Amino acid sequence: MEIQTTRFGVLQFPRDLVIRVPGGLPGFPHAEGFAVLEHDTDGSPFKWLQAVDEPALAFIIIDPHLLVPDYLAQIERDVHDAFGPFDPQDVSTISLVTVPRDNPTAMTANLRAPLVVIFSERVGRQIILTDDRFPMNHRIFPPSARSERAVAG
Repeated sequence: MEIQTTRFGVLQFPRDLVIRVPGGLPGFPHAEGFAVLEHDTDGSPFKWLQAVDEPALAFIIIDPHLLVPDYLAQIERDVHDAFGPFDPQDVSTISLVTVPRDNPTAMTANLRAPLVVIFSERVGRQIILTDDRFPMNHRIFPPSARSERAVAG
């Protein structure tokens, strides 16, 4: 399938790899199909979540397991409540990333509301976790005193 995007131009993407998100993401109810695209930097932990029907809608994403290695095990109850019984090998979790314009090194990942995808069905849903130990703004890079002073100063 051909996807028109504002950021990446026209892309060819296999239809069977599109993730369906019935009802869309909070704030974007009409965006129900997404493609996961590689970042343009080799070895980058970041990817793009591009809406297939809204050219300007794309999110930077990261695998939360890179930040919390046993993330799925810790949120298993919430995933079960949202999807019913599931095979952990058939589930992927995605965290949306926020990048402050004035200080990109202060970027954060939303660990409180992951997009959970069931691979075999290519269906996802953003769920809000009941466990409040996972923040909506988990720092991806540890703050350095120098960069924090530069922003404050």
